[in-house]
Amino acid sequence: MAQKPHLNIVFIGHVDHGKSTTVGRLLLDTGYIRQEEIDKFRAEAESKGKATFEFAWVMDDLKEERERGVTIDIAHRRFDTQKYYFRPTLPCSSARLPKGSRSRPASTSSCPGRSA
Repeated sequence: MAQKPHLNIVFIGHVDHGKSTTVGRLLLDTGYIRQEEIDKFRAEAESKGKATFEFAWVMDDLKEERERGVTIDIAHRRFDTQKYYFRPTLPCSSARLPKGSRSRPASTSSCPGRSA
């Protein structure tokens, strides 16, 4: 059996614009996580004052990410379709561009919790 083509998808955007939430929803809609897992995350998020974060917590699984409500470490998760396999990637929110720069740093080592 031939291997499926691999497609990387990187979700970028400003803090609090729903990158983790989008990927979490995508993984639910494609069947890679169960509704029961979302329900568990919803209850946990509500108990911590983070209602509506259930989809984001699919990708943001570090304790500090959940407490602060931002992606701290780079995150990957694979899912497949009939034709392709995808690997969504979330860069950390706390890696900052140098002032005046229009491109990302070459390394993710500026992400707290991420080793070089």
